[in-house]
Amino acid sequence: MPGREKATVDMLEQLRALDAAVARAVALARELEELRAVVLAARDRAWEELAAQVLPVLDAAPLDRACQLLGVPALASSLVLGAHGQERGELAARLAEVGPAAEAEAGDRLDALEVQQRELREWIDSVRAGVARRLADPRFAAAVTTEGAAWWTFSHWRNARAEEALLARHGTALGTRTLAELLDKHRAQADTLKDLEAQQAALSRERALTRSRVGRARDLAATAAGLDARHLGLARKRVVEALGALKDAALLRTSAGVAGGAAMARRVLGLGAKARYLDALRTHVVAPVEASAREHAQRIAQAMEAGLANVAYAREDVAVRLVARLDEARALVDRLIAFDAYERYAPEVHPLWWDWFMDGEEPGTHIPEVAVFRAEHRGVVFRPPAVEAAPPSMPVDPFYQPGRELLFGSTADTPLTPDDDDDKKT
Repeated sequence: MPGREKATVDMLEQLRALDAAVARAVALARELEELRAVVLAARDRAWEELAAQVLPVLDAAPLDRACQLLGVPALASSLVLGAHGQERGELAARLAEVGPAAEAEAGDRLDALEVQQRELREWIDSVRAGVARRLADPRFAAAVTTEGAAWWTFSHWRNARAEEALLARHGTALGTRTLAELLDKHRAQADTLKDLEAQQAALSRERALTRSRVGRARDLAATAAGLDARHLGLARKRVVEALGALKDAALLRTSAGVAGGAAMARRVLGLGAKARYLDALRTHVVAPVEASAREHAQRIAQAMEAGLANVAYAREDVAVRLVARLDEARALVDRLIAFDAYERYAPEVHPLWWDWFMDGEEPGTHIPEVAVFRAEHRGVVFRPPAVEAAPPSMPVDPFYQPGRELLFGSTADTPLTPDDDDDKKT
């Protein structure tokens, strides 16, 4: 019995450890997604910098050079500058119709409309208040609705009896001496109120149209001011699309035709590789660890519910192993993010970015891209550059590859022969 109790305690500890491992895996996966987004944003900026280097300004000479370099007919200066000139002419014509003079005139009209509306609003408020005040009197409201009733009806005699009181209350303000005159004046004011409200609505519509004219003129002016930048941006977008369609080696060769372009292209490729590896670590390392931790936790929980206290299973260090894998992934992520020497990359010597990021110290076979490379290039070993430069008479090959017959060949005059330690590594 004591053994079962001890096993139960161990299983509870395993559950807590596995829950902690799940939490760490979830947090690391989320961090990897965020880091990948940051890296991709940096790659987009690197593309923009490379495009700006290929096409620094919107001019005929740079456009034609970019057109010839990339083989993109749409970048020909005749097409790009032709479209730019056509749009500029259209904008100039529209600005002539709604230009600065028209904008100033519209601004003056807006001021005049504001004054008219303010005065009209005061008049409307005064008339509306009088009409509303009279209609708020029940006897006056009844007289309005029953005006002209036959003399033998109750309404006629009720209005007659209320006439003196209604004149005393409402007639003085309108200067009327009979109920009929009072009702006529009231009806005239009600009609005037409708006319004034219609005028106010017409002024509001005109004011909105005038504002629209002013806004249209300002929009046209802003569009004309940003026309050069917009067309340059469109041309650079075509540059990025053309460069992005190239294979890595072709991208580096093409970018080398521009001052500093090769280094920028290496940065683009390196950031893209970083994003891929971060996603692969999340998918093929962190996610399996999380799934395994959840599975083991579920098995332990089910065993405890069934009253099975397995001493051997309770003592398994599953959580410890899973956390160790997360620690390893964390260390790989740190090395990936810290790498910034993209200019060192030489695909003709060693094309796998992973080895450049890790200085050849991590096999990385849990990442599919790396595993495929290892399988297809057995025996190819990455050697990071030496810390100290060798004497000129004894050049050091920083990228060791055993044998001239291998895929990438040796940079030395004679074939390289792997030593015993290298045989063990491969």
